[in-house]
Amino acid sequence: MPEVKNQYLRNDLQDWASYHGTTLQWPSTFPIRTVQPLRVTIASNNDPKLVEHLYKAAWQDNKNIGDEKVLREVLVHGGFEGDRLMEAANTASVKEELRLNTKRAVDNGLCGVPSFQVNDDKVVIWGQDRLNVVADMLCGHNIVPNKL
Repeated sequence: MPEVKNQYLRNDLQDWASYHGTTLQWPSTFPIRTVQPLRVTIASNNDPKLVEHLYKAAWQDNKNIGDEKVLREVLVHGGFEGDRLMEAANTASVKEELRLNTKRAVDNGLCGVPSFQVNDDKVVIWGQDRLNVVADMLCGHNIVPNKL
């Protein structure tokens, strides 16, 4: 990524964090290797408390959650069953679910994070600055995608 775009992105994310009354520290190990944290999330049945804890560890506490040893420590420190989740994350079924989730994302044209699809709709909403659109869709508003 060009340095000017990188700096803009970092500043933009800091602005959004400030707007939402939270803090953000750009991870020193960015980009984060997310395969194992994603598998752990699947193994936890997408526990929102676990997801929040992992985000905080990576984006506020500068923990390298892409490193399995660090990830296990982060899980245990957060009160989660680190050993069980790490073991479950390496099962064939969890790996397959992540593979299928990734395929679905690619097939539906997701281009980055955060990306949203509401109610299995084919419309992709991308970016934290579009959360109002996601909220509208959750309230029943239909979004008609642009035809390129």
